[in-house]
Amino acid sequence: MLVMPGLTQTRDAAVALLKAALPDMRVEGIAGATDAASILREPIGAGAIFVMALSSVNVASEDSLDFDLQGSLAALIVVHGRKNKTARESDGLALAEKVALALHGNSFGLTGVSPARCTGLAPVEDDDMDARGVWAWGVTWEQRITMEAV
Repeated sequence: MLVMPGLTQTRDAAVALLKAALPDMRVEGIAGATDAASILREPIGAGAIFVMALSSVNVASEDSLDFDLQGSLAALIVVHGRKNKTARESDGLALAEKVALALHGNSFGLTGVSPARCTGLAPVEDDDMDARGVWAWGVTWEQRITMEAV
């Protein structure tokens, strides 16, 4: 049986792609929403991209024992340090769009993983972040991941 990549390997491959595409940015894989919430409370420097797996569901036929996941993943783009909210948004949204374009259609060189399909870009609204001069947007995408070949 040939074992295929899972959500963690897909996340890590997305991190490697974004590090190569955006070499001047801090790019890290994190464990999910809990890590993201704690990261957003800490100083992060001028900006960063945090990549995480959000969820997955088995999309194989109900009469099958195949384990085919539809994985949902996200990149959290954080910009800090500009005093002007409009300038932070301009910088951050341009970066979020670059991230989405780098991810969309990419299978990250992994076997058994469909091309990424970006499903959304959305702001992360938080009064505390705004007061600290932090701006964040999430880029979400889905990929089908075949967990094992049968």
